[in-house]
Amino acid sequence: MERPFRLWVHVAKVKQAALAALFLLAASDCADEGDAGNRARMKAAATAAALRHQFDDPARPDSLRLAVGRSLVRLDPEFLASRYARQPVLVRGLIDEAVAAGDTTALPLVARLFEIRGGEERIDFEVDLIAFGGAARSRLVEMLGRSDGSLVVRAANVLARTGALEASADIAPLLQHRDDWIRIGAAHALGQLETGAATQALLTALSDTVYTVVNAALVGLAKQHSAMAYEPALALLGDDRPEVRKHAAHALGEIGNPAALEVLGRVSREDPNSGVRFMASRALQALRDVK
Repeated sequence: MERPFRLWVHVAKVKQAALAALFLLAASDCADEGDAGNRARMKAAATAAALRHQFDDPARPDSLRLAVGRSLVRLDPEFLASRYARQPVLVRGLIDEAVAAGDTTALPLVARLFEIRGGEERIDFEVDLIAFGGAARSRLVEMLGRSDGSLVVRAANVLARTGALEASADIAPLLQHRDDWIRIGAAHALGQLETGAATQALLTALSDTVYTVVNAALVGLAKQHSAMAYEPALALLGDDRPEVRKHAAHALGEIGNPAALEVLGRVSREDPNSGVRFMASRALQALRDVK
């Protein structure tokens, strides 16, 4: 029995040695891969630094700086965004090239500029994001959670205009936001989407406690010409807030159901608010034109 036992021990030691060798080999490979990865990252960082220096060098011709910028669009979009104030023509040129070619590597740059630039400048980057279509969705959805209400509203509007299939589901949660202005913006954005999900979200918003949100939802439903909004809009003609009655009358005119002719005629004559009477008259005329 002793000899077989010694043989078994020997085999076990051989297996252990083999496993140890494999482990060391694997560890060596991982170390090599880690070193290769670090070297690659260091090389990329050095390349980006050199390119940034060239882009900032006013002594170099614009054609060369544009060529450098094409690499930086991919390597360091944050740097290019930071240079927009000083070099708007160069950065704008890089973006225009990418948009014309449908090159989505410029999306991080465009999205960042959309975030940090305000006023009319932001409109230019809105147009760029819309041109990228559904590819811009993830960047815009990320902005919907920001603390800057103005950015959230603009991002929701742009997201709707990109035509992304998921836009209704992305924007609808904003109708529960604590900020009235954001809820209004979300309703206007949803009104641009002719989807069942957008309509359902707007119908829910008609019960909002803030009348400006209700009005925005009515405007959105009017844009959609939603038949589902007919009964809710009809009910809101009896609301005690004249601003809501006015928007409800407008919505009924846009929805186009001739069944509203009688009630709109009565409101146009009898409502105590002149603005509501005027809007009911216009809605009445719109329905007659449809007939």
